[in-house]
Amino acid sequence: MKLSPSLLAGAASLALLGAPAPALALQEEPPAVAAEAGSEARAAFDAMIDEITMRFFREAPEFATALGLPEEIAGEGYNARLSEAGPEADARHRLQARELLAELDAVDAEALDHQRQLTLRILRDQVEAAVQAADAAPYGAGAPIGFTPYPVTQLSGPHISLPNLMQAQQDVTDAQSADDYLSRLDQYGRLFDQTIAHVQRDAEAGVTPPTFAIEKAIGVIESFIEPAPTENVLYTSFAEKLETADVEDAEDYLARAEEAVSGTVYPAYERLAEAMRGLLDQSEDVAGVHRLPDGAALYEAMIRINVDNPDWTAEQIHQTGLDEVERIHAEMEPLFAELGLTEGTIGERIAQFSADEQYLYPNTDEGREQLLADLNDQMAEIEPLLPQWFATIPPQPVEVRRVPEFSEASAPGGYYNLPSLDGSRPGIYWINLRDTAIWPSWSLKTLTYHEANPGHHFQLSINLANEDTPLLRKLTASTNAFAEGWALYSELLAEEMGLYEDDPAGNIGRLQAELFRAVRLVVDTGMHAMEWSREDAIEYMVDNGGVTDRSDAVVEIERYAVWPGQALGYKMGMIQMVALRERAEAELGDAFDIREFHDALLVDGGMPMTVMDVEIERWIDERR
Repeated sequence: MKLSPSLLAGAASLALLGAPAPALALQEEPPAVAAEAGSEARAAFDAMIDEITMRFFREAPEFATALGLPEEIAGEGYNARLSEAGPEADARHRLQARELLAELDAVDAEALDHQRQLTLRILRDQVEAAVQAADAAPYGAGAPIGFTPYPVTQLSGPHISLPNLMQAQQDVTDAQSADDYLSRLDQYGRLFDQTIAHVQRDAEAGVTPPTFAIEKAIGVIESFIEPAPTENVLYTSFAEKLETADVEDAEDYLARAEEAVSGTVYPAYERLAEAMRGLLDQSEDVAGVHRLPDGAALYEAMIRINVDNPDWTAEQIHQTGLDEVERIHAEMEPLFAELGLTEGTIGERIAQFSADEQYLYPNTDEGREQLLADLNDQMAEIEPLLPQWFATIPPQPVEVRRVPEFSEASAPGGYYNLPSLDGSRPGIYWINLRDTAIWPSWSLKTLTYHEANPGHHFQLSINLANEDTPLLRKLTASTNAFAEGWALYSELLAEEMGLYEDDPAGNIGRLQAELFRAVRLVVDTGMHAMEWSREDAIEYMVDNGGVTDRSDAVVEIERYAVWPGQALGYKMGMIQMVALRERAEAELGDAFDIREFHDALLVDGGMPMTVMDVEIERWIDERR
């Protein structure tokens, strides 16, 4: 997840994140009657949430597999099924979102206790945001939670998500699970054809990804089917799983897998590639969604989904980014001076620093192994410090893994996948090693603290382990601004924990990572709201030190082009979290406890920042 996809000058201006929830009316019934009515209302609400949960995961069996859910929630045999796609499924998902919003609006919140009210507020906020996007754009892919304007890009779509799922998260432990794996291979043709129909429907409405994104998507597809079927990751990972599984006649299963990959999967990829080629003549090399029908309204909705604050405009976020870039540049100056780098702009000095061979790993198998070993050492270093800063420690472990080579060219530099709900599969911290030069040693600490502990793994695992919140809230409530804002806040927290002490190079790495997120505010709003070109955005990112290499800037800018607003969540979420902490410290004084504050942020799970604002104010009031 960048959760993926995190989340400070300007913090004070963000302290008020939205109107608080309305005060609850006092019960006027006799206590016994009120208690009985309240009990009935709570039971009815719980039943409604359980039913919504089953509907949600039966529409998304791949997500259920990633989480290792029981069949009573996700449906019998869900590990053998793939979801539905295409125009009909999209229409159904949009209708479901509107119906779900009406269902939530009909709940009598005053009859619920606090935790149930919190569940209601969280879900309603997210569904309303998704409906706003779906109303703005009849194209793209709507859902009860979230929205994307393009069903297939160089970063997303079944051509990427399905192989990743089946390699990393589809278990094969016995004959039944082996059959489930093969069943999903057999459904590639149906799912890809539905996706092609979706792409073509949008094209008929004048909506395609930018030309460069289509070309990169075609490249990913062609790269995936370049190896022989028996060398493809769908076959090789299945073979590896069969080696440790209790499955008789494994050779027969492998023969079926080869037949499915060559006869079903590869032809499906070829059809998708051909459909994407068919878009090139009508596509434009324009990055922003401003070129799409009602693009301004769509981007406004994407800001709400990704920033969690309907009051923030693209112009305000753009200026916040410019201000933050200037502030971070100033903080980097003395650190560069300490290392003897005093000439040139900050961007030029970051580029010079990044090319210094003393910080580079050899771009060899041995260099990659050393880089992975260093990441594991960093995770071990922070572990004994965590109890000093957190009252709650997640029970699930986290592992470092290399991004699969077939998706390295277009995948993010690092990202995180949730552990399974039953604890049988750890959290996974993925790192892209297509070229070790993109990861100088001074940059790695910050990535580790962002993706693993105390970042994504810490926040999301604590959420999963909380038995007092319903499953749906555990798995869907962590918004982009909260999850990515927390991960970026974790980078700052690591500095407070002393992990950059006597390490000016590492601290430059931390500030460069924050600078990268501030630059994102400028370029994302620049492309989608202010009609910047792809080239304008690339130049700004390179010139201001957002990345250390132009080729990396290209990958990043092309990501923001097809995922509008997502890159805003990191810095805007962090700013809002810092504002909440500053408010709590100011109002509680000596009574402020950082461990308790972090519990207040994390234990009830991620939530829209407008809801978190109300929850932190409530937490402060309880401690005055």
